[in-house]
Amino acid sequence: MENKILIGFNNWDLYRVIEPSYDEKLLNILYSEKTKALELHFDTLGDLEDLINLKESIYNRFEYLSLHAPDLKWDIETEKILLKLRDVCQKMDIKNIVMHPHEVKNWDIFKDFQDIPLSIENMDENKPFWQNIEDLWPILDKHKFLWLTLDLQHCFVNDNSMKIADEFHEKYWDRIVEYHISWYNTEYLHYGLYYTKQDEIIKSLKKKNIPIIIESTLNSVDDLEKEVDYILDRL
Repeated sequence: MENKILIGFNNWDLYRVIEPSYDEKLLNILYSEKTKALELHFDTLGDLEDLINLKESIYNRFEYLSLHAPDLKWDIETEKILLKLRDVCQKMDIKNIVMHPHEVKNWDIFKDFQDIPLSIENMDENKPFWQNIEDLWPILDKHKFLWLTLDLQHCFVNDNSMKIADEFHEKYWDRIVEYHISWYNTEYLHYGLYYTKQDEIIKSLKKKNIPIIIESTLNSVDDLEKEVDYILDRL
């Protein structure tokens, strides 16, 4: 079966065997003919400077690049990060920047950065809120320039019936720009679907024309192909 689905990994997925980085060796491992999407975590302004300085040849093979931001807490620091993200987007073809909403103090700060592709992610059960439509609609309805990254594992841990995922799809179909997918593990939180052989989360993925980022943390490099094949076979 020809793979027309745009799917790929996060640079933290192999953290138990390879230190997360923007290193060419790691990115070569995460790239394949099946996995042409990539999401990169960053934690500091220094990380963003490292991204700006990356050689184009290291990342330009990927058809889709997204970034995962750290928790944004304070306005001054958030503004510095957003300014640096603008520089990154001028250098790299970043399609989505994923933000956790639970620590944001002032959403109006993002109004001056509508030129960069910002999205918010629904949260898991470990956060006090931001898990469902009722939590997120005040943000998304007020700030139309923000997109939604739908984490299907987060939907599951909040509601095993996956009704939450159905509601997000129904209300925000045109605002969902990326999926996060993995299985839940009490020790690792995000874990491999190939290991668990449980498919509720995969079956809840309804939009096949947007990128899928696998957040499954894996035990070996060999498990990358097993994980992506397991997901693709069920889509």
